[in-house]
Amino acid sequence: MRTFLLFSILLITSALSAQTVNVPPRKNKMAVYEGIMRVDSTFKKDVLYERARGFFNSWFPSAIPIIQYANKDSGQIIINPAISLQFKRLGIEYSGGLWYYMGTFDFKDGKYRYKLENFTNTGFMAGSRSAQDLGPIECLYEDATCWPGVNMGSRPLMPERKVILTDVHKEIVKFMAAFDAEMRKPLKDDW
Repeated sequence: MRTFLLFSILLITSALSAQTVNVPPRKNKMAVYEGIMRVDSTFKKDVLYERARGFFNSWFPSAIPIIQYANKDSGQIIINPAISLQFKRLGIEYSGGLWYYMGTFDFKDGKYRYKLENFTNTGFMAGSRSAQDLGPIECLYEDATCWPGVNMGSRPLMPERKVILTDVHKEIVKFMAAFDAEMRKPLKDDW
């Protein structure tokens, strides 16, 4: 019976430690989403550009304009939106704050390039760091060294940090899937 209990504990422990957390991918320790996406080769740069502008205006219904730069001639749009996070832990509602990021989108005939980076928190997470921002999202990773005297690498990924990283990732994946679907829609026939 002892052997079975010990084996069960080891099995559960190894299963829990083997779980992967879906968090924003990193490049040189910085959270970055980037890629070049090919769409229908008949889609001209201007068509993709206009679709992107329309998508951003409908996806981010806000009084604050998120389009920071737009140039139809060069085929570039830079956005600065925010993700608002809320989560529950032990039945208590917490704010994950607002996570701003910068998105650069470049368009050419039949393709577009995107880069989402500079994820920064300007709100606060109640119960963890009262009334202070959390800074760049990179401070939430296990190997972070953002706060003086706090070695995040020596501690497991705290539930709040894990939830925030996972939720930011989910929101970006959802956003990019919807954006890509908009870019791939067939052209409307005028007939």
